[in-house]
Amino acid sequence: MKTVLVCAYYFAPYAGVGWARALKFCKYLPENRWAPWVFTVHPGYYGNKVSEENPAEMAELRISHIPHVNFPGSVLGVKLLYPLLIFLFACRHRHKLDAVYLCGSPYHPFIMTFFLEKLLGLPAVLDFRDSWSLDPNKDEGQPYGLRKIKKFLRGLIERFSIRYASSAVFASSVLEEEYRTFLPRYGKKFFTIPNGYDPDDFGSVVPQRVTKQTAIIIAGKFYYYYPGLVELFFRLLKRFPALSFICVGGEGAMLRKLSLEEGVSDRTIILDYQPYSKTLGYIAGADYGLVVNSYLNGMGTKIFDYLALEKPTLCVVPQGSVIEREFKDNPFVFICTEHENEKLLEQSLRTLLATRCEGPCEQLQQFSRRKTAALLAERLNEIC
Repeated sequence: MKTVLVCAYYFAPYAGVGWARALKFCKYLPENRWAPWVFTVHPGYYGNKVSEENPAEMAELRISHIPHVNFPGSVLGVKLLYPLLIFLFACRHRHKLDAVYLCGSPYHPFIMTFFLEKLLGLPAVLDFRDSWSLDPNKDEGQPYGLRKIKKFLRGLIERFSIRYASSAVFASSVLEEEYRTFLPRYGKKFFTIPNGYDPDDFGSVVPQRVTKQTAIIIAGKFYYYYPGLVELFFRLLKRFPALSFICVGGEGAMLRKLSLEEGVSDRTIILDYQPYSKTLGYIAGADYGLVVNSYLNGMGTKIFDYLALEKPTLCVVPQGSVIEREFKDNPFVFICTEHENEKLLEQSLRTLLATRCEGPCEQLQQFSRRKTAALLAERLNEIC
């Protein structure tokens, strides 16, 4: 069995998104004759963003942590030094490694591909969970000149990193297409490995019902993507007196304020960040799911959670988005591509509320984490 060094700055028990993709790769790579060795930072660098639970998969993993040193600026310091620390760790264990997998974010460690490949002879795979230099909303609110400089530097790092990488994989087909347009000369290195779902996560979910009314739930960001949509959604909620809205995530203060202003606070249930297993319980206890994403390339993972728990889902996404591409023909997914069209949103909501799932969603099988890990193993075999 070969060994791949999995470099992930954010990893469990970090209380946030992003690390599940790398964790699930680690879980299923051994089935494909690849042993993962995780290199990450001590949870102390996450501050108060540490989850109270560890995924069961963690017990089987080989993990090396950068020791926690508590001094002013240590978090910024270790993040900036993380690329160098990856290289030093790979140097020390070169004879035990066959490849390196670097996942974002942060993305600046990708620059290590030159040193890993040219100095150590270790083939490297870059995993773009989302865009970096191509993100139009990056650094929003900062001075225009500063944003342009940062965008240029990010693009420079990306070009350098991808040039010396053996392969670059992307979490959605739309994201891959964007980078093919941006860097066409490296197109042969590009490959899509989508996010997905792990059936093992749902076997012991206990539904948590928090309202007697029919409930629609969003687990994740809402206001972040379409601020105006939140006010419109709350206005529409007034027309559905038997419907409650549940939000699980980090936007509680803003959503509480807006629900109060629109007069629907009595039917709006705000739950701050919850561990994944508890979030699944709240989804299982609701009746419908809501996905909001303003990025064409943004797939996320919540749509898989909703469908795995047999929740008809409304997706408010841009036209041409990867979610529309992948799920437009799913009978339990309803796509609305006009987030400012009140009439269309109301119609979509009424159609959603008239729908019930009839058993498991067969489409999910193509997005199983076991299959996506096998795709990564194929890439690793090719570059080695």
